[in-house]
Amino acid sequence: MQACMQHTFCGHEVSKFVYACACRAQHKSRLCTWQHRQLGRSQQLDVRAQAKKKGGGGKKKQAGSLMDPPKPANPYLETSVIMHNLLMVESYKRKVGKPIMDDAEIQDIAQLMWEAPFAVLSHDLEESSDAPKFDYANKAALDLMEASWEELIGKPSNDVTEDGQDIESLNMLLAEVEREGTASVHSRWLTGLKGRDFCISNGLMWNIETATGVLIGQAVTIHEWEFRDGSRGGPTAEANAVDDRQAKSTSAEDAAQAGQSVLPLYACTSVVVRWNGITPGQLAGQ
Repeated sequence: MQACMQHTFCGHEVSKFVYACACRAQHKSRLCTWQHRQLGRSQQLDVRAQAKKKGGGGKKKQAGSLMDPPKPANPYLETSVIMHNLLMVESYKRKVGKPIMDDAEIQDIAQLMWEAPFAVLSHDLEESSDAPKFDYANKAALDLMEASWEELIGKPSNDVTEDGQDIESLNMLLAEVEREGTASVHSRWLTGLKGRDFCISNGLMWNIETATGVLIGQAVTIHEWEFRDGSRGGPTAEANAVDDRQAKSTSAEDAAQAGQSVLPLYACTSVVVRWNGITPGQLAGQ
C-alpha cells in the first residue's frame, strides 16, 4: 500500500481521490499485492523444488514471480489503465458537468468503461512525443477499429489518418476541444485498421487533464455509429432510428407538398476523417 501514498502518474500530478480510487479498484479486481505474492511464492517453491532435483540454485527469474508478476488477463485490470480511466472520468465530470456513467461505483469504473456499450478512444498529447499515440480503447472501440488492444495501443494516431481528408475542419474541432474543454462530434468518418469505414453519428470529445489542469490527452465517446451499408450501432442507435423514421415521415410529407428532397437526420459527410494525431502545439503554429 506504499504506492497509495504517491500522487503522481506518468510524471503528472493526480488528486488524492483519484489515486485512492485506483487502489480500491486494483484491490477489487483481485490484483492486489497479496495475490501476486501468494502466486509468486507458490511458483518460486515449485521452481526451487525442481532446481534441487537437478542440483541447481533455484533463483532463476520466472514469469509470475515477485520479480515478474503475472500480466492481467484483461487490459482494464492493469494499474496504469485503471489510473487512466480515473483521469478520464474525473476530467469528463469537470468538463461536461455530469458523470460519464450513471450509478457507477468508482471502484468499478475501469470494468464498466471497458464493457460499456458505447465506444471510448483516447490518445496522449505529450510534448516529448513526436506524434500522439493511442493510449486507451474499450471493447466497443476495439471492435469498431477492428483491432486488438496490442495492435492499437501505442500506435501513432496519425498513422490512421487518410490523405485528402478535411484537415481544416478537423483542426477546428481539435482547437475547439482544447479551448472549450469539450465538443460534440458527429458526421465524421473513421476507418478501422482493416479498412472498414464507420461514421460517428453521436459523439463527444473532451480534454484529459491532471488534477492541476495540465492537458495530457483527449478522449472521445461514441454513442452511435453508422457503417457504409447504412446499418447502425451503439446504445442510442435504436432510439435514434425511431426518431429518424418519425422525422423523415413528417419531413417527407412536408417535402412532397413543396416538391423538395429530404436528407437524413445527422447525415454523414462523404469525407473520411480518421482519429488524427495533430497536437495543440501544431495547431498553434498553423
